[in-house]
Formats: sequence, C-alpha cells, structure tokens
Amino acid sequence: MSFRVVLALWLAVLGVAASPLAGQTLQRDSVSGDFILEFTDIDGVHHRMVVEPRDKISPRMAVAIESSGAGYVYRYALTNEIGPRTQQPIGVVLLPCPGGDPSLSVEPAPGWNASASRTARQPECEFSFRTAWLEPGQSVGDFIVRSAWLPAPASAWVFGRAKIASLPVSFEIVPDTVVEILENIQGSYFNSIGGREVHTLVPARSPATLDNPSSGLSVIRSDLDRACGELGWITNAGVCRSLGEKLEAAERSLERGNTNSARGQLGAFLQELEAQHGPQPGKHVSDNAYWLLKINVEYVLSRL
Repeated sequence: MSFRVVLALWLAVLGVAASPLAGQTLQRDSVSGDFILEFTDIDGVHHRMVVEPRDKISPRMAVAIESSGAGYVYRYALTNEIGPRTQQPIGVVLLPCPGGDPSLSVEPAPGWNASASRTARQPECEFSFRTAWLEPGQSVGDFIVRSAWLPAPASAWVFGRAKIASLPVSFEIVPDTVVEILENIQGSYFNSIGGREVHTLVPARSPATLDNPSSGLSVIRSDLDRACGELGWITNAGVCRSLGEKLEAAERSLERGNTNSARGQLGAFLQELEAQHGPQPGKHVSDNAYWLLKINVEYVLSRL
C-alpha cells in the first residue's frame, strides 16, 4: 500500500480529513515533507507544531537466497542511499515473515537486534539498531532470515530516525486524538504513516503451494508476469517473452505426461535466467527476479 493511501486512511480514522475536529488540522508541507499539526487544547488554547515523519531516508535492499538443509537462508543487505530526501539515519526494518513456519529464525547484522513474531495476525521479522544508526551513505549486510518457506514478492517497511516532536503544552491537556496522530506519525507503532516501502523477497510461500508441478508452474508464471510488469525486475520484453515461452512449454509437456521434456524446458529456463542475470551492461534480470524464479523453479524440478 502506498504512503499516500496509508496517510489518507489514518487521517480518515483520526477525524482530521473530511471531518476535522474543531480547532484541529493536519497538513503536510509539500517541500519539507513535515506535518503541520494544529490543535486546541482542553483549556481552549490553540497550538501549532511541526512533526517530522520517519521517512526522510532512501533505503535500498538486496537479497541473496541459498539452500540450507530443509530450508533456505535469506541474506539481506541494506543501504541508506544519499539523495535529495535522505536526511535521517535508518533505524528499523520490518519484513513480513511466515507465522506458520516453526523453523523460522532471524539473525541480526552487526550492531543490530533481530526478532521474529509468529502471531497469526501480523507475523513479522524485525531488525532494529543496537549500537549505531545506518547513516546516509552507509550500508550494512547480513540481516538473515532462515525459513523452510519459498520466496515470494512482498513489501518491507524501513523507518528513519525522526526528531522527536515536543508538545508545546502539558501532556495532560492534549486531546487524545492529537496523541494518536503523534504516535502514528513517529511513535512506537510500526504501522506508522511514516517509513518507506521497499519491494523485496521474503519467505512467504509454503512449499506445499508448489508440490504439484503443474499448478506450481502456474504460480511461477504469475511471478514472472509481476517481475516483468509492476515490479520492473526484468527490464527487457524479449527476455520476458522467452522465459514465458519456456514455462508454457514445460506446462504443456506436463499436461501430456512428458516429465523428461518438462525437465529439459525448465533447465533451459534456468540457463537463460542465469545468462541474463548480473550487473554487467546488457543484463536484464535483477537480483530479486533471479532469486524469485530460480528458487521456485528449482523446487518444482525437485518434484518431477
């Protein structure tokens, strides 16, 4: 969900959008990105304060995935890129994680903490700073998630370190709705209207999803379509078409019961994926697309 949609929802919930409370408004400065909160306290005094969200960062995430026993190791690296909107260090990273995987575990990068929530409502893997923030221009690697689940595209949320807003008046006379607004802009709640969304891969797919190779290839075809379309992880239409044709050929072979042909066609798919992946000019498959398709196709091959 985009930042604007999240913001609109929060404003509507808190009563400061279509139907603002008397003497209470929340506007966002289009230049600074800060929120201007105006409110009247319970003594009838009007106040104006500036609230900085935790999104003045430019996060870039990379992931590599390797097989390990009966599961996979997801190894993330994070960079806070220097740019016109990069004014804060990064302090928190949230990844959706599979609550149904009893083997799930996390390991922090040096100087960071890590924890995994397995609650059914919102299972998350959280990484937060321990000894140092990730300042603009800095990178850190080896945020590790171990899981038996296969990769799928998902959104990580990354939060910067905002300057804590100081109330211009005693806390006791601030309306409850104002406190809620502050908490959801820069407070302890991680479903804040701050933060930056980063598309990445997470262990979000139960292996049972691909245990049937025929239906599994249909899932992988959807992955390919997303990588070539909305996610922009494969940047050449010809490569997308060629990879899609190989998947379709493998599906037809399985429909005819020709497992050997399907293996060969999926092997050719992996060869082309390998050839098109890398940082060199002329390569069109990003790391995210590479690991997404490689790990899932290899799993289907193991079931043939």
